[in-house]
Amino acid sequence: MAAVEFALLAPFLALLLLGMADLGLWLRSWARLNRVSAELADIVTRRDTLDAAGLAAIVAAGQAMAGRIDVTGSQGATIVSAVQGSGTGNTMLWQKRTGSSTYASRFGTAGSAVVLPGQVLVRAGETVIIAELFTGGGPWVLGRRLFAGSTAPNFIAAHAVFHPRSNLLATEPK
Repeated sequence: MAAVEFALLAPFLALLLLGMADLGLWLRSWARLNRVSAELADIVTRRDTLDAAGLAAIVAAGQAMAGRIDVTGSQGATIVSAVQGSGTGNTMLWQKRTGSSTYASRFGTAGSAVVLPGQVLVRAGETVIIAELFTGGGPWVLGRRLFAGSTAPNFIAAHAVFHPRSNLLATEPK
């Protein structure tokens, strides 16, 4: 009798364990992306000036920090942007992308008006740097079938907003 009960419950227990493992991997990836986006934004804002080669080196360092999580290749993207405040709102000054074009910035494109999250205030004439990281990280194979009609994203995203130490980063890296 116990063997029959175990045979009936075993598939559900296995599914539960696999789901917990998948959730753990997703949470670890999400936490790492948040840490790496903060590090990237911090590294960019420590510089007085930024050129294309310097930004490429910083993004490569971000990929190294992310480890096996793809944030610069075909399954991921890194977007670094500068936003400047004015008397009437915030404007995206420039934006540089490395990796897949599948992911759109959550803050807009160069030249567009920008609404920043929560407590971030950009005073007129000041600039902030935004580092956004994206990677493919949707639900597990079985989960994709269960949530096929869902509008849940099939990627993991993180961003960080930092004030630079100098306002010279308002110039687009070339």
